Amino acid sequence: MKKSISILILLAIAATGVFALEPPPVKFSVGGGTYFDAGIPVWEDSKGAVIGVGGYGFFDFTYAEVNAALGYYRLTDAEIYGADLNLGLLLKYPFTFNNFTIFPLIGAKFEIPLSQSYDGDSIEGFKTKDNVHFGLQGGAGMDFPLSKSLFLRASALCNINFFAPGEVPPDDTLYSVGPMVKIGVGYKF
Repeated sequence: MKKSISILILLAIAATGVFALEPPPVKFSVGGGTYFDAGIPVWEDSKGAVIGVGGYGFFDFTYAEVNAALGYYRLTDAEIYGADLNLGLLLKYPFTFNNFTIFPLIGAKFEIPLSQSYDGDSIEGFKTKDNVHFGLQGGAGMDFPLSKSLFLRASALCNINFFAPGEVPPDDTLYSVGPMVKIGVGYKF
């Protein structure tokens, strides 16, 4: 019992160091880059994967990143291809070490499919509004300075996507889980 209390006291003392740090000043930055993501479908009888690649832009203000991406995706088991627009918000808290910054990320995104095709033919009856996916994201990122204002940003995230309201199977809500890697260049104001 005494050992447990001692460990808790040490953890509490160590945690106060984080709150004693001076918060970073609010800075604005913009940038863009490329991303790669993969999702493993987790509904019953699912096979294959959802693989995506594309470009994104971001607006960053120290504690949050708003991003928009235009991408191309493929469902490997059904030979379905498509283009989509991703809109996201990531909350972050930066820690600066020497010349680079590390930050945990957590947030949400919307995947809005713009088109879908099966073996090169458009899917009849496809409606964007019935296929909008909501997703949660979590991970970490790093900024590496290239100059006083220019920086390289790398982020690794885990995506958890949910079924759109109009999709089948309606009784399952979890659609896919998988990684996303983003590499970009930004400019600080």
